[in-house]
Amino acid sequence: MWLNDILISHTPKTLFLVILGDGDCSNNQWIIPYLSSNGGSIDAVFIVRDKLITDESEIFQWPLGVATHRDFPLFFPDEIDILSQRPFVCNFFGTANTKGAAILRLFKELNLESLCYLKMSNTTEFYGDYIQAVSDSDLTLCPASELGSSAESYCIYEAFSLGSVPVVEEDVVDNCGGDPLRLLKQHNAPFILVESLDDDLGDVIANESRLNLQEKIARRATVVNWYANFRHHMASQFTRVLKAHINH
Repeated sequence: MWLNDILISHTPKTLFLVILGDGDCSNNQWIIPYLSSNGGSIDAVFIVRDKLITDESEIFQWPLGVATHRDFPLFFPDEIDILSQRPFVCNFFGTANTKGAAILRLFKELNLESLCYLKMSNTTEFYGDYIQAVSDSDLTLCPASELGSSAESYCIYEAFSLGSVPVVEEDVVDNCGGDPLRLLKQHNAPFILVESLDDDLGDVIANESRLNLQEKIARRATVVNWYANFRHHMASQFTRVLKAHINH
C-alpha cells in the first residue's frame, strides 16, 4: 500500500489527501482506518465519487472536474464566445460503447443529424473536434458512459467551461448510492436534468428551439460565470479546511 510506504518513511504533522474514489465505490472504505478520528495520520480527505462515507468533517466530496489527465485546458469566462450563433443545437462526442450506440439510434429516430453534432471515436481529441463541438453547441449530452457508472462525468464540467448546457441523466444505476450530482445541485448548477435521454431528449430539443439568440447569450453567460464561481468556491473551501486543521 502506497500510503503505508509514505507513512513509514515520513510521518507529517498534518496530512491531507485528494483522491479519486473507486469508480463504483466498492473499495473506498480502505481510507477510514487512516483518519485521525480513528487514530490514523490523515486529517482530512477530499474524495471524488463517493457519497456514502463523506461526512463534511473529515471526508469531503470533491467534484470530478474536467479531464486534465487528457490535457483538457483551463478556460476563463472572457475566453468564451457567448455572443455568436452556435451552429449546433446539441452534441454528443463519445465512444462506440452501449451508450454511444443508443445515442446514435436516438439521433436517427429524432432526426437530429442536421441539428446536432455526433462523433463516435475510441479516443478523445480534446484539441480538435471535441472542444470545437462543445463550443459550437448550445447543449452537450452527458449520459453516464455505461450502466452502473456514475452520472457525474467529465463531460458536465467541460460543457460548463465552454458555455454549453450539459444535459444529464438522473435515471441511471449508480453503484455509489446516494445522489452523485448532490454537490452540483447543492450549488444550483445550470444544467438540464432528465430521467432518460431516450424519453426526454425530444422535449429538450423542442424547448431549445423556442429560445432566441438573446436568451441563449444570457444563459451562456450564466453558465460560464457559474462555473468560474463554483471553482472559486471549491478552492476556498479547500483552503478553509486546510487552515482549520493546520491551526487546530
